[in-house]
Amino acid sequence: MEVIMEIVETYLKHKGTKRVYLDTITSPEKGAMIFNQMFGDNSQECLGVICLDTKGRPTHYSTIYKGTTNHIVISPKDILKVALLSNATSVILGHNHPSTDLTPSPHDIETTRNIRKACATVDINLIDHLIINSKGEHYSIREHYSKEFSEN
Repeated sequence: MEVIMEIVETYLKHKGTKRVYLDTITSPEKGAMIFNQMFGDNSQECLGVICLDTKGRPTHYSTIYKGTTNHIVISPKDILKVALLSNATSVILGHNHPSTDLTPSPHDIETTRNIRKACATVDINLIDHLIINSKGEHYSIREHYSKEFSEN
């Protein structure tokens, strides 16, 4: 039996560029600056990923999801796709809370845990998961829930 197989290429689609005035991301504040520029004042929850090279320099950014005013459904697969295609060695996640309340939900913590584990399976380090709001404030899940970032 003969089967016809499609030949495909998998790649990131270039949608533009954004000038970022920092060479490495060494703190939650620096990551939050990028997320605030990209979707900080959006009235819907958005989730983005910053992909970093081996020296911690941002190389790629993607807003992966847009949700409702208070909910977003996230799959580690879509985050890993961007990270792998950009050849990232580490990533920083960020999402906004349109309500301006930076308190992470139990779902935010569980999602962080699941994404960290998924990243680890392909040798990508999840550096942090930041929550931002339209006031320019941020919350680092790593700083408050460091156990979610440990190997255990």
